[in-house]
Amino acid sequence: MDSLRYIVLSDKVSLPRRASLMPSIDQTTEDLIYLQNEMAREQLRQAVLKVMADNNLDALVYATFDHQATLIPKDPVTNPDKGYGMGSNRALSPALAFPP
Repeated sequence: MDSLRYIVLSDKVSLPRRASLMPSIDQTTEDLIYLQNEMAREQLRQAVLKVMADNNLDALVYATFDHQATLIPKDPVTNPDKGYGMGSNRALSPALAFPP
């Protein structure tokens, strides 16, 4: 069995990642929240495409990280270093369905 539920609950997934994935279990593409997110994503995409067209832009260039990269710890599950896993600016490209 290779459902999301099976994978998330397996011992192959670290506890922090499991906690972040649990809300997705049993959701479908027919759920209202999914459809609302897809509509918002398309509105964002259209707004960015309009700005690009209005300004004759062929590409967007932006930093993917606004901080120095952190080392991956030997044991990320019990690592006490709170600097590991800091955020990034890499969400725009996938949200727009643009290439990275």
